[in-house]
Amino acid sequence: MVIFTPHKSFAMARSKAAAVKNASAARAAAEGKAAAPPPAGKAKRRRGRLWRTNWLRECKAMQRATDNLVPFKSMSDLFREVAQGIIGESGSVRWNKEALKLLQAESEQFMTELFERANNYVVNSKRVTLRSCDVLSAHRDMQREARRLATLI
Repeated sequence: MVIFTPHKSFAMARSKAAAVKNASAARAAAEGKAAAPPPAGKAKRRRGRLWRTNWLRECKAMQRATDNLVPFKSMSDLFREVAQGIIGESGSVRWNKEALKLLQAESEQFMTELFERANNYVVNSKRVTLRSCDVLSAHRDMQREARRLATLI
């Protein structure tokens, strides 16, 4: 029994599984048997994106977005809770919706700048993991810069 194999220049690259399938089909054809048809109802599975690329897509989508990162309701609840803790149970504070939106935008801007600076500390120290000391150092630097700018005014 001789199985025809094409010359190397004509052969295309194929995976081991495909080569085994084709070799068994060639053997079956040489013996005079018909090749078995693929099982009915089993469609070829379409693979989705790798999980490793999802985080990058999400980061790029967040960078393109102009809306707030934290939902408005949860942030306003946090602001109200902090204000209630400062004022106490005796007084109540009423909030304007535009004031809450402005406060949320400024707090998100502050957090973004804080994490950018902390990330610079991480990269500078040739690490990958963000630690609490990086965030504290970045916060300390921001406070120093605010004090320096206040003296210039």
